[in-house]
Amino acid sequence: MRREALGAAMLAALSIGAACRAKNASTDQPVKRYTVRAEVVSLPTEPGGELTLRHESVPDFTDVTGAVVGMDSMVMPFPVARGVSLENLSSGAKVEVVFSVDWAQGLYQIERVRTLPSETALRLGSAHEMGPAMKHDEAK
Repeated sequence: MRREALGAAMLAALSIGAACRAKNASTDQPVKRYTVRAEVVSLPTEPGGELTLRHESVPDFTDVTGAVVGMDSMVMPFPVARGVSLENLSSGAKVEVVFSVDWAQGLYQIERVRTLPSETALRLGSAHEMGPAMKHDEAK
């Protein structure tokens, strides 16, 4: 699968919900967490809405099988975990986020947001161009 299409494929796979869980019930993949820098494109328009980000590449992103496939930088909507504050964020703000992916449950979400200085330069190239700069943490 081409890395440019990976984000869209991840969204589609995770959106399938119960069907996806049934199909991938045998996955033993732990919840993965990724730290990535991004620019806020748009804030949720309603409670429980999604935060849309233009994020840097995630070179070590793993798919449902556990294969490292990487994810290019892209604009992508993210659900936000309960309790994560988006207060004082606005479109154009630079942030660092931690997002988790749980393939077994068909879920992904932002777990933490930290505002970065407005002059922060983001690297918005492909995962292949960026190399393994951002790392993930497995859930304990």
